[in-house]
Amino acid sequence: MAIDKNAFLTLLFPLQLIFGDVIQRQTNYTFLNQGYVFESLAATGYNQQFLTKIYTIGSDNPASLSDFSQFTLGFSYQFSSEINPAYQTNPGSYPQVSFTHERAEDALPQSLGIAIPFSKFCFGIGLSQRYSSSWGLFDRTTFEQAGLSMIEKTIVLAQINILTYKNSNLFRTNDSFSFGIKFSNNFLRSEVINMSDSNIGIYDYNVAVGFRYKTGKLGFGIHYESNSVFEKEKTRSNYSFLSTGALPSSINSGILWNPIQRLNVTLNASLIFWERIPSSRQNEFRNYKNQVITAINACYSLYPVAITMGILSTNRNYTEQSEENNSRFDYKVIMPIIGLNVSMFDFQADICYANSTFFSAEWQKQHIVKFAIGFKI
Repeated sequence: MAIDKNAFLTLLFPLQLIFGDVIQRQTNYTFLNQGYVFESLAATGYNQQFLTKIYTIGSDNPASLSDFSQFTLGFSYQFSSEINPAYQTNPGSYPQVSFTHERAEDALPQSLGIAIPFSKFCFGIGLSQRYSSSWGLFDRTTFEQAGLSMIEKTIVLAQINILTYKNSNLFRTNDSFSFGIKFSNNFLRSEVINMSDSNIGIYDYNVAVGFRYKTGKLGFGIHYESNSVFEKEKTRSNYSFLSTGALPSSINSGILWNPIQRLNVTLNASLIFWERIPSSRQNEFRNYKNQVITAINACYSLYPVAITMGILSTNRNYTEQSEENNSRFDYKVIMPIIGLNVSMFDFQADICYANSTFFSAEWQKQHIVKFAIGFKI
């Protein structure tokens, strides 16, 4: 069975290449499920509200910056295994097509954070890779025939500024309330390998607001983060290209429970609003259903070591694709997490391992390792 390249791309991606006429062209950038980074993954599990690490402040509730009472800095590196090809035509058919995905920029730190407390306030600066994808479309029939072969690298880097206010003994003795705001400058960079003049960079921004409340052995936090829409027009020769892309808004919440001394249990839930991404040229920018992410973690501390075990679960489906396509490109992830933190004086070293190979959909199976260090001054 012959496969048309444009038909294949249209089937594979909810973001399509759209050609209006010979003068104007619009490109909706392809953000794959697999390229979205679990930014809040840490040695304490997957948390966005509590047990905050300095290197995850860019993706967590801005109110969680109140956890830092000293000048603190840290950074992390994250490595992910390549995912097996997502699609291959049936044996004997022509051409033999496969689709691959891997992280685009392992050489860059995954994240960096700095916390500067003063009085009841804390100011934070962060950097984070929000999205990192290198996907390839290959004709596997022969090595010589490369009519369908292409590799596209896309990365979204965020520079984050956070301001948090904290107040204690607000409603009762030894409770704490914190409120935070976050402003993120996002930069999209994309290129098609071996295609001249394919590089493009687009800037946009988004904001987040959140609060946390802790009293006794319980805590609750929630924050909202707006979407980020990328749009840029580029002219080459007699052609005008409008490139658009977007990251969705979300609402995120979490609970902290400290049942016994040295043990913290956290429960996190996020709702990602894919169906509300705006577009200047299309009524529906994405044809994804909204996505729910849940995670539960248990962290036990015995100085100088803390050990965490947790599990993350999420799923996302198309709104219009057939059942066959939903199953073929299913985004079902069930990911056990193990974390280890070692603290010595004002130095911390973290390692986190997550494995989605056991229970996840076929094109979500991978190993993730994250290393981080932090300092208090």
